[in-house]
Amino acid sequence: MFQRMIDDFKASTGTALRLTSLAAAAAVALFITISFLCAAAFVFVLQRYGLIEACLAGAVVLATNAYTNLLLPEIGIAPVRAQMLGTAPDPRRLVARPTYSDRGFRYWRQLPDGRLLAGGFRNHALDEEVGHQAVPTAKIQALLEREVRRLGAGAEVTHRWAGIMGFTADELPLVGPVPGQPGVYICGGYSGHGMGFAFQCARLLAGELTGRAQMGSSSRTMGSPQ
Repeated sequence: MFQRMIDDFKASTGTALRLTSLAAAAAVALFITISFLCAAAFVFVLQRYGLIEACLAGAVVLATNAYTNLLLPEIGIAPVRAQMLGTAPDPRRLVARPTYSDRGFRYWRQLPDGRLLAGGFRNHALDEEVGHQAVPTAKIQALLEREVRRLGAGAEVTHRWAGIMGFTADELPLVGPVPGQPGVYICGGYSGHGMGFAFQCARLLAGELTGRAQMGSSSRTMGSPQ
């Protein structure tokens, strides 16, 4: 009798698990189908009407910095490459504090674990250090390696990298509505000073969009982003 009860329980449990698995599979399939349909609808609207009409949000913020020109080239944010390298840890204290030099074209700092980081020197190849290719080059990396040796580093170079910055013509950021694009806002163009500019610009724009604050009325030209 008890054995039959156990067998009946196992059978009912197995059936419940199978039904649950089927329901879960059906839910996943439905989710994927809806996602594909939404994506297809977005692509259709995007191809037919363009980027702005394809977005259904009340406001769109282009926080795309160096890549803004791929969406709206008329904004005037140019992609500029920056390169850096890092050494293995050095037990000596070589650099007292983060330092900028040569009008910001050279910079270095030593991390708490002793690794020395150096970047810059793009002024030695201004025509080459542009575009969206975040790839280190032999010319700039050689200058950077010479720089860390000048600073006294004897450890080997362990990391080399590049990143793309967004520069404006006057090297000041753009924050505010995009002219001729209702509901579209720009927040970018930090011109190599994103660590200082980005947070404040984003806070300013967020306050404006949420009604918690109001941006000033000044701008470089009438109707342009501030």
